[in-house]
Amino acid sequence: MIELIPTDGNTVVIQAEMSGPIPAEVPGVAKKCQDVHIAHCYILRFDSTSKITRLDGYWDNTVLNNIKASGV
Repeated sequence: MIELIPTDGNTVVIQAEMSGPIPAEVPGVAKKCQDVHIAHCYILRFDSTSKITRLDGYWDNTVLNNIKASGV
């Protein structure tokens, strides 16, 4: 799912949800083959020729931390 958030000027904000099963061959992951949903946000800035000059990305680390193998 992708949501484009209109902004003024040379900035575009995109919210997205990445989802799908965790591959079985990924090391250090406890929840292999289970579906996960991770919220992401991308902020793109453009110059006067419409080229990207900066890209910032953020995601929900809580979800990522919950799929890692337990240290206990």
